[in-house]
Amino acid sequence: DTFDAVRGGGGAKMVTLYLDDPFWFYHMLRRLDVWDLILCSIPEMVARLRFVTDRPLAQMSQACDPALTFPEDPTPAEREQYGCDIGLVIAGYLDGAGIHRGAVLARLARTHRVRIYGTEGWHRIAREYPILQRCYAGRPLRREEMNRCFRSAAIVLHLHHPQMRDGTTIRAFEIAGCGAFQLADFKAELAGLFRLGEELVCFKSVEELE
Repeated sequence: DTFDAVRGGGGAKMVTLYLDDPFWFYHMLRRLDVWDLILCSIPEMVARLRFVTDRPLAQMSQACDPALTFPEDPTPAEREQYGCDIGLVIAGYLDGAGIHRGAVLARLARTHRVRIYGTEGWHRIAREYPILQRCYAGRPLRREEMNRCFRSAAIVLHLHHPQMRDGTTIRAFEIAGCGAFQLADFKAELAGLFRLGEELVCFKSVEELE
C-alpha cells in the first residue's frame, strides 16, 4: 500500500539499492515490480536478477565519505586501547557467516593478538570457539572511533560475508580511506577498484592467510 501511495501521489520514481544479495533474503525479492530502477552493489546480482524481473537494473559499487573516513593518528592511549596484531570491525551474525568468520579468527588467534569489534552475536560465536572470548571487545565501535582503531592495528582484516561472491563492501573503502593496512579475502571487484598489493593485499585461502 505504501508503494502504491507514493507512486500514485505524484508520479515519483521508485529506486532501491541492494547492498546484500536479495536471494539470501526472501523479503527483498517481493514486489520487484514496484521499482523503476534496481541498483545492486554486488556485480553478479545484476545478471541473476534478470532471471526474475524485467525492471531496469544497474550495478553501483559502495564507497565511503572522505569527510568521515580519513587518516587520523591515534594518541598513545588510543594505540594502547586499540592496538593489536589483527583488528576487525565486523557484525557477529548468527548464521553460516558467523561460523565461517569464527573458524578463521580462531585459527589466527592461536598465534596473533586478535581484536574483534562488533555486535553481541560474537558472544555466541565465542561459545563455539572459546579462544575468541579473549578477542571480542564486547561492543561495536562508534563511527568516530573507527579511523583510530584501524590505524592502531598492525593489520585490519576484511572478511567478506559468504554472500559476497565477487563483490566487496563499504568496509574495503573505510579501511583504505583511513590509511590502514588491509588484508582481505579476494573478490574480483577489488581488482577493479584498488591497486592490489599497494592499496590492499588479498588472500585466496586460509592457508595463504596464515
